[in-house]
Amino acid sequence: MLILAHRGHHAELPENTLDAFEAAVKLGVDGIETDLRFSADGMPVLFHDAAAKNGAAVARLTRNELAVASGYEVPSLDEVLASWPGILWNVEVKAPADPQAVLRVLAPYLRSRRLLVTSFDHDLVVAVAREIPSDCGLLVGERPQALAPVFSRGRPYANIRSIVTDYKIVDGAMVREIQEAGYRHFVYGVLTPAEHEACRKLGLAGVITDFPQYLLKS
Repeated sequence: MLILAHRGHHAELPENTLDAFEAAVKLGVDGIETDLRFSADGMPVLFHDAAAKNGAAVARLTRNELAVASGYEVPSLDEVLASWPGILWNVEVKAPADPQAVLRVLAPYLRSRRLLVTSFDHDLVVAVAREIPSDCGLLVGERPQALAPVFSRGRPYANIRSIVTDYKIVDGAMVREIQEAGYRHFVYGVLTPAEHEACRKLGLAGVITDFPQYLLKS
């Protein structure tokens, strides 16, 4: 089971920063999940929220303005992919986003980096997956009435073979259904040590967690 640090290891550091990523790598994680947005000057910035602390939309701020509003340096995707080439990078693309802009920023790294490109916007995932060889995945936050429509979005594309769900909607039956459909199953939103251990017993492909130490120490 892969252990991915959610926005880096940010227990005492700002999330989605070079320091948080460095801390996660030193901890020994298999990969890092991060959030891709585009600033007003077209930079592929790593920032979770749609707005900065001052309420201004990230898309209306330049990278430098976003850093000033946040109180720390906001890295670009290029910086982190160049700095840590040996781990798995789960790049969650925040919507709305232009698939062509996503493709342009990923293009230099498609053959040399381990990437998992995900989004809650399944149309965006499909548009990206059509053009790149890297792994792609569908994010699911709420439990659907049926998983078959989710499976059908990814099935035509050989590189859409991961489904990422919120831990709170998961049970053994869901894990089996996803696995039997040929998908790798990752979860996020795991909090307690007991929940982390439950993930291990479920046989998941990976866990995206704010607390990777719960799994790495055992």
